[in-house]
Amino acid sequence: MHHKKTSPMARKMSVLGIDIVKLVFHVVGMDNTGTVVLRQRLARVLMLKGAELILTPNACMLEPNQIGQFRARAFENMVGVAMANYAAPQANGHSVAFDGIAFDAHGSRETCLVEAGEEAGVYLAAFDMTQLRAWREHEVWGNAYRKLRAYQLLTVPAIAPPFVRADARR
Repeated sequence: MHHKKTSPMARKMSVLGIDIVKLVFHVVGMDNTGTVVLRQRLARVLMLKGAELILTPNACMLEPNQIGQFRARAFENMVGVAMANYAAPQANGHSVAFDGIAFDAHGSRETCLVEAGEEAGVYLAAFDMTQLRAWREHEVWGNAYRKLRAYQLLTVPAIAPPFVRADARR
């Protein structure tokens, strides 16, 4: 499947006249090329800058793998995430929120607070910020044990097959 670059709908998203897409990418010093679904590096940078909750506007046909990636961003960065997506027919809905707290005293727990259907509506997600902050203070993910030496290969600009693309922008 080939994803288009940021959709026209995403480029027009705003709250109180503020272009959210440009604002979010500006916060981390990136431009707004690529899809709007929260990217791994973007989530990591926002977490490193102190984010506890990341709100993501979105405008695409979401599918289960993209929602799984979004869930992973909450887990690996120990943040709450919420994504508002256009309902059908512009996109397919499935706005979603995850609290990022993977375990409690009983073991593994469901992190999904809400997942909308395809129809338009108001969907609320209650984030327990006290619980999230306590989770962040004692668990191993997030920024607690990052091994920066292990990431050096990520900054090498070389691209090897099968990932070479004529239209890549780096």
